[in-house]
Amino acid sequence: MRTRIADDRVGLGYGVAQYIAVSGDAAILDKAVPFLQGPALRPGAHDDVFLPGPSEESAPLVGHCARGLDQAMALTGANGMTLIGTGDWTDGMNRAGKGGAGTSVWLGWLLITTIGIMAPLADRRDPARAGIEGLLGLNRAGQVLTLAPCFPRHWPRLEALVRAGDCSFDSVIDNTAAVGTGIAGVTLDGVAQVQVNGIAALPLTGGGSHRVVLRLGPKAAPPVSFGRYGPGGKDREPKRRSPGRLRCCKGSPG
Repeated sequence: MRTRIADDRVGLGYGVAQYIAVSGDAAILDKAVPFLQGPALRPGAHDDVFLPGPSEESAPLVGHCARGLDQAMALTGANGMTLIGTGDWTDGMNRAGKGGAGTSVWLGWLLITTIGIMAPLADRRDPARAGIEGLLGLNRAGQVLTLAPCFPRHWPRLEALVRAGDCSFDSVIDNTAAVGTGIAGVTLDGVAQVQVNGIAALPLTGGGSHRVVLRLGPKAAPPVSFGRYGPGGKDREPKRRSPGRLRCCKGSPG
């Protein structure tokens, strides 16, 4: 089931932290868990019920938790509070978020509480690593590293050194457009790369050190080709008059 209810993305981290507090099983944070895939919600739809399938991409459980928390922090209203979407803990509040403007005090407190109990777990595992993975949207699928950044819109820039296999990536996320998500362009060692649906893919073959620059914003539309002689995508020769139909200008000889 896919919905626009906002507390799900926070509830995962809260539930995992409570499980660890009771069981002491912090190793679960490193367990690789596949993402689920399914159709996106249609514009205007509140939810959709379907049977999702596993994606080829996976990430440690702590990465799933961090991504949900980062997204919740990024999705804030004009008052700086967390957006309620089509509901927080009660579906009866679904109309409060109509139009994408309603916020939730309860969800804000849940977010603060969850960050407070997840932060020590992330620090003990690897200082700051979980947060960075979530902010950059890092995932590895075979010999490809994917990035799908998502962080608060008021952050102008983010820099991180990412190591994967024998490769290291000096990464710069440019958010001068103040959007916090969506990739307008990406370069690897100065060469433009293809991004699909807001996800940049970097090859992990060859090793070495590389520089990655991602510019956040709406994806630029492909340039329109007008050929040499006008629109239509085809080169068209200009029309030429037949020699027999040429007219002399007034006053010229002949």
